[in-house]
Amino acid sequence: MESGQICWRRPSSSREREYYYCQPLHANPHGAVLAAERRPAVLDAVAAAGAFLIEDDFVRDLTIEGHPPPPLIAADANGHVVYIRSLTKPAAPGLRVAALAARGAAHARLRAIRLVEDFFVAGPLQETALELVAAPSWPRHLRQVRQALRERRDTLAAAVRDSVGTQSLPSVPTGGFHLWVSLPMRIDDVVLAEQALRSDVLVTAGRHWFPAEAPPRFCSCPTPARIPPPSPEVSIVSRNSEASPSH
Repeated sequence: MESGQICWRRPSSSREREYYYCQPLHANPHGAVLAAERRPAVLDAVAAAGAFLIEDDFVRDLTIEGHPPPPLIAADANGHVVYIRSLTKPAAPGLRVAALAARGAAHARLRAIRLVEDFFVAGPLQETALELVAAPSWPRHLRQVRQALRERRDTLAAAVRDSVGTQSLPSVPTGGFHLWVSLPMRIDDVVLAEQALRSDVLVTAGRHWFPAEAPPRFCSCPTPARIPPPSPEVSIVSRNSEASPSH
């Protein structure tokens, strides 16, 4: 895929600044990556508007194929990008530590806010994070995580294509932990998600990701730790493909 998730918010008063929210790498839920030729245009548009871009780089460590492009902030010479990155996804859900990077006035304001509101992350949590990423085993851990995600992604993708058809999955993401599945028109994505939940399977209805009327139906499937044959996600899709009417 050659586009990333970009949302924007216009200021409600003269004291506010316009800002954009962007996931240029493995955007949730479809896993798209912002194309190289679009990256300068995004930065130029933000600078021309005098706005800020919030770059959410939450799955950089979960790149499965190849090498990820550098973050947008690396090419931001004017201090318009506020960069966010988290250790939670590659490490553990309980390790709630993130990094925030910015330049110029944005950095000064954000640092002052953190000092006043919460005086940064708790010391023991910072020490835990530092010990983790500085350990010789950290690179090995990341390789193992990526290998596991690759195996789960490929297994689920094969199961989806075998049961629903190759057209249901025109592209496979190169990172992250979701598959963006195109459903046949006779399948209702909301009904599918509800029936999946009753079977203890997590499937997200795709229509909730569209700000306006949704195009042909989609669903987001996380890659599970184990997919026994037949895949539970795919079994539910297959049953509904003939039985569930559309709203």
